[in-house]
Amino acid sequence: MSPSPVADYPPSPIDTITDPSSGLFVDFTVDAVLDETGSGPATFELPEVDDKVAFYVTCSPTAEYRIDVFDSFVSGDCSDVLAAFGTIPVSGESRTVRLSVPDGAMFHIVGIEQGE
Repeated sequence: MSPSPVADYPPSPIDTITDPSSGLFVDFTVDAVLDETGSGPATFELPEVDDKVAFYVTCSPTAEYRIDVFDSFVSGDCSDVLAAFGTIPVSGESRTVRLSVPDGAMFHIVGIEQGE
């Protein structure tokens, strides 16, 4: 048997949002409340957050994504180049984040809390 190939996840969105030459530059450093990689649909729990959370997703191959959290959602296209993000205000008690991507799609999701 040959060993399983190492997962080749798409690049971290943090690489783009901390690059001042990027159109999606946020800051030179960010403190992520969520930073996960995986494949296919996934569920995560956020720590306590107060204001709103910006979610950034890269995926491979190019696919559609949807993030459901705080009784709201953001959706769009993702690829191995970060092209967009969505911000969701915190509401309710649930901190469960549901990421929907096609089965087999590899992803890297990052959440950054943003103050008012």
